[in-house]
Amino acid sequence: MKSWRDITNRKWKMIMRTSGLILFASLLAGCSHAPQPGDPEFSTVGFLKDHDATKLSDIVLIPESAEAINGKSLPFNSKSMWVYVTRYAPTGNDCPDGQFDSDCAHFQSHALAAAGIKINKPSAACTKGMSIRVKDLALAFDNASRRYHNIMKFTDYHQAKRGDFCFLPRIPGGINDHMMLLDATPDPQGAFVWSHTNNRIGTHAPFDPARCVFYRIQDKP
Repeated sequence: MKSWRDITNRKWKMIMRTSGLILFASLLAGCSHAPQPGDPEFSTVGFLKDHDATKLSDIVLIPESAEAINGKSLPFNSKSMWVYVTRYAPTGNDCPDGQFDSDCAHFQSHALAAAGIKINKPSAACTKGMSIRVKDLALAFDNASRRYHNIMKFTDYHQAKRGDFCFLPRIPGGINDHMMLLDATPDPQGAFVWSHTNNRIGTHAPFDPARCVFYRIQDKP
């Protein structure tokens, strides 16, 4: 016959075992919990790569001139964009702020402005009013791809070509997502791009294009 002490010890061990399982399950759940929009750890680009028709913001690309809005296509002049890119990619911007330490979004915003496009609601802007955050641009491009006929979103890098915009999600432990303008179709090791921060002048940047989301804007007068 078991003593009261044996029964008590057995019950205590069962309680400890159950508590341990609950704690372990909680830890696993915590590890698998992905950051949500608004969380500093949330990768907007990583989210947009895998989700369509998910509106995270009202931010969108619009024409520089309000009179040019027709709701069907976005006026875009790629020739003017390339004039700006080739002139200012080596260093600086056509901006009193020059070039920031983290300048990829700022540079691309000025390139888009040269083509006749701006962002309607930048959360942070340079002296000239251009967006300086990749998150803003990623959301603006994604929403614009659903609003305008001449903007296409895709994730297969084999389809990408010169003039497409490439958004790269932050790596684990990284601080920011990144944005580049393609100079050619990516290869498995990266792509020839035009960008700032680590200034690329149509030169090859190493990254995994399979992680990226791409947007193409077709010329419209």
